[in-house]
Amino acid sequence: MNVGNIERYRTGDGWRYRVRWSLPNGTRRSKSFRLRKDADAYLRQIEADRMRGLVNDPRGADESLHDYSQRWLDMRRAHLAPRTVELYVSQLNKWILPEFGQLKLGRVTTEQVRAWHGSVGSKASPITAAKCYRLLRTILGTAEEDGLIPRNPCRIKGAGHEKSTERPLLSAAHVAQIAEEIDGRYRALVLVAAWGGLRRGELLALRRRNVNELHGTVTVEGQAQHVAGQGRIVRRTKSDAGLRTVTLPAPVMAELVAHISEYSDADPDAWVFTAEKGGPAREADLSAEWRRAVKACGLTGVRLHDLRHFAGTTAAQLGATTRELQSRLGHGTARAAMIALVA
Repeated sequence: MNVGNIERYRTGDGWRYRVRWSLPNGTRRSKSFRLRKDADAYLRQIEADRMRGLVNDPRGADESLHDYSQRWLDMRRAHLAPRTVELYVSQLNKWILPEFGQLKLGRVTTEQVRAWHGSVGSKASPITAAKCYRLLRTILGTAEEDGLIPRNPCRIKGAGHEKSTERPLLSAAHVAQIAEEIDGRYRALVLVAAWGGLRRGELLALRRRNVNELHGTVTVEGQAQHVAGQGRIVRRTKSDAGLRTVTLPAPVMAELVAHISEYSDADPDAWVFTAEKGGPAREADLSAEWRRAVKACGLTGVRLHDLRHFAGTTAAQLGATTRELQSRLGHGTARAAMIALVA
């Protein structure tokens, strides 16, 4: 199969050899070499790939994974949540680029990916390995779609699946104990998380106007996150499913109303949960106080997010349907709602 040709031409440094070839769509490509044998080998590789049905632009495979991953992220930055961008940058800088950054796209092999995946699992955790593998697979998948590499080397069965350890299941007594121990300005937050199922960011983004005492509800409109280099950011919920109104048990609503009277301002746009020195509650302060309170209660390995699992499990035990759980927890799919009960 003749897909290209080699032409000889003179330069100021002597003779060079240019490989010219065509992609199936008619686009012409070329690449120059100092030695004829290198040009011959390059053209033979193009012809061999074409015979195997691997159609790609060999020039793209010469770009380093570091450079391509930066371009890949820049093209998507405007469409990703700030926290997601922060996560991707962290995964790239800590786990992916140290191993593959200097390699050309076309030089990354499945064998290397398999060894790296196992190493990350040993050094960090299987969950971290799965998350980083999925990011690498997505980046190289785009390179394959763009015709820069003939095949994505991330082809390891099951490598992207997370096998989360079973989370501790809190009881109503545990929730009450934590709410009693934690700083008073976070007591209502613990109770709303446990009986309303709101996420941390959703709780920290609540404003006074989101609380309807008459109907006993809170309306979730957004989420607050701390992003490195940007500080606190309040944005719309991750999906339309996150926009919801949640009914709270009467005792929990009474706690929330009392909290607002003591810690929040009268302005409808005032933050519900505030910092000791004013302004919205800080994620770092909440996390530190949560860890202290949980330790004081004699509990280990319990995260704030476990209150959300408690909310889902309790609602299910009280007879909530999968659709009702999905709506209450703000999940886009029934599968996600069910995972929240056991994750």
